[in-house]
Formats: sequence, structure tokens, C-alpha cells
Amino acid sequence: MCVDFYPTLLEIASAKGRPEHKLDGTSFWSLAVNDPKPASSRAPLYWHFPGYLEGRGELGVWRTTPGGAIRFGEFKLIEFFETGGLELYNLAEDIGEQKNLARAMPGKTRDLHEQLKAWREETNAPMPSMK
Repeated sequence: MCVDFYPTLLEIASAKGRPEHKLDGTSFWSLAVNDPKPASSRAPLYWHFPGYLEGRGELGVWRTTPGGAIRFGEFKLIEFFETGGLELYNLAEDIGEQKNLARAMPGKTRDLHEQLKAWREETNAPMPSMK
């Protein structure tokens, strides 16, 4: 992740970042020196895409819709803003995101969704108007 480069460079240089710069990422230096940290030790990762994209190409017309996601440990939750739909995947067992576990794991779905909404509120993330 791009947000991991700054903390990694700080660690390599044995430097401290500026106090006013919030670090969203995690240093990956330990991976480079063969001392991997478990995925569960990482803070959640968030994605926020409040807009639409559309295009045409060799594969035809494509379109994206507004949404957001959180990855925490082995799980990834995706929220679709147009419909309010939620999808939950266990990436350790389903890297291709083929089996939606949202109905089978309502507690995990609810917990990750609450974290995602809290992060949006904390960061004042813009939300699309669905009028």
C-alpha cells in the first residue's frame, strides 16, 4: 500500500515523522529483513470511492459505482452506497472474493460495517448524493 512507504522510510532512517502528520500506514521493513508480522497485528485498511467511473474499451463498456471497504485481519467488507448492500469475504480462504459471508456471519459483518462508518465520520469522508 502506498500509505506504507512513509512509515517504512522513517523506520529505515531511524527517524520520527512530524507530529502533525498522521501515519495511516504500517512499515513493511520487517518483511524486507525476513521478520514478518502477522496480518492480525496491522490496523484496519480503508478504501473510500464516493464517485462513478465509466469507460469503453476492448472489453466493452464498464462502470463502477460508489462504495467503500475495510480490510481487517483476514476479513474484507465492501459496502455499496447505491444499494446499501454489504459483502464480506475471508481473504485467507477466498482470495478471489467468490463466497460472500455477510449472511453467514452477521456479527462480523455488523462489526466491520460499524468500524467503516466510524472511520468515515472521523475523517469527514465525502458521501455521494443518491437523489
